[in-house]
Amino acid sequence: EERQLPSEAVGQTACIQHEACCVRKNKSKFSAHISRTAVYERGGLSGFTVVIRDVTVEWEAQTALRRSEE
Repeated sequence: EERQLPSEAVGQTACIQHEACCVRKNKSKFSAHISRTAVYERGGLSGFTVVIRDVTVEWEAQTALRRSEE
């Protein structure tokens, strides 16, 4: 589940990254790495970029490795 971040926090830290469970248009769920970055123009905050990367394969591989080590 994704936590909502206040826009002030993003603007002060410039970039925030976290992992969350997201939902595709077809309603299937996937694990994602989310990166939010503040964009500045002319000395002021003009907006944000958001990059969402599907990390399902990496997450499943890590889970399988942990299980094999038990």
